[in-house]
Formats: sequence, structure tokens, C-alpha cells
Amino acid sequence: AVALGIVNGVSEDIFGKGMSITRQDMAVMSMRALNAVNRDGGGKTDTSFADNDKIAEYAAESVGRMSAMGVINGYDDNSFRPYNNATRGEAAKIICKLI
Repeated sequence: AVALGIVNGVSEDIFGKGMSITRQDMAVMSMRALNAVNRDGGGKTDTSFADNDKIAEYAAESVGRMSAMGVINGYDDNSFRPYNNATRGEAAKIICKLI
């Protein structure tokens, strides 16, 4: 995953093993995984989350594209909550949809 550019460490000398991942970072890594196998999802984006303004600039396109593809979704209140830690269930759902 590192060699393909899907994941990066948290710094030059720390990978971050065992650390939680945010929902927006999970979207970024998912998009990188698709790009690694030459699948871009058609380039469409969905930026209709109520808290789009809270999504970090580096993650906005990935969140929008993953949403448009139906790989990720928001909560009942239409929020994405980008800084929330991703749960195992959310990660499993995304991996399953990507496969």
C-alpha cells in the first residue's frame, strides 16, 4: 500500500500503526486504492453533506467522489463528520463496496 501511494505515514519516521483513522482520511485512502487499479469512478462528485465546509481541502475531492459512487455516505442528519474516527463497521462496508 505504501509502494502504491495508497497510505502514508504520519511523519517521516512514524507510520502510525495502531492509530485511529478519520472518516475523511479513509475516503482519501479509498480513492487512492481505486486510482492504483486505474478506476476513478467516472470523476463525478457529490458535495451535498451539511458539513462540507468542515472537510479538509486535501480530502474534499475524495469524499465527494466516494459519495457520488455510493461507497461512503453520511449520517441521518446529512452530515459526514469528517474528523470522526472511522469505525470497523464503516471500514468493512467501504472495503466491501470497493471490492
